[in-house]
Amino acid sequence: MHPHEGNGSLEDRRLQIAVAGGSIGGLCAGLALHGSGFDVNVYERHPGPMDTRGAGIVVQGELVQLLDTYGAPPLPTTSCRVRRYLDPQGGDGQVQSMPQAFTSWEAIYETLRAAFPKERYHMGATLVGVNDPGDGQAVSAEIEAHGHIKTDLLVCADGARSPRKRRHIAQACFCATRREDRSCRQVP
Repeated sequence: MHPHEGNGSLEDRRLQIAVAGGSIGGLCAGLALHGSGFDVNVYERHPGPMDTRGAGIVVQGELVQLLDTYGAPPLPTTSCRVRRYLDPQGGDGQVQSMPQAFTSWEAIYETLRAAFPKERYHMGATLVGVNDPGDGQAVSAEIEAHGHIKTDLLVCADGARSPRKRRHIAQACFCATRREDRSCRQVP
């Protein structure tokens, strides 16, 4: 029986959460939620190994805390003690004390993947539709290659150009401006 069927109340079971987007943001959300005891699945649209995205990233304390809290392997880093600002006229420039640790997108992604349960990370799984009936009912999401899933909470971490985010931002803008009796430009 599906957890949303029958008489089982939300208090009688773990909250089910689907995360659309399996890059760094989606994996951070998934790891924190799974580590807090929720039933979490992450759905990533990319069908194979993720492509690396850029070079150096300054390691933030919140990331280190998340990784430490949920038992991730050590994050590969390099560090510096100073930052050198070059002089445009060719002089020595300036040196500022600034100890920092650096890593790469790929190192963060691989470390998060190692910490998140493999059987709960689904590649080639694009979020193509959402139906939120409201009134505390389960959200129905259509996931390519997985069909319709029911979940208590859908986290959209599927990128800045996400069609879901554009749609919901446009709706929120429309609702907010209707209350103020102004028109709102629709987000494409």
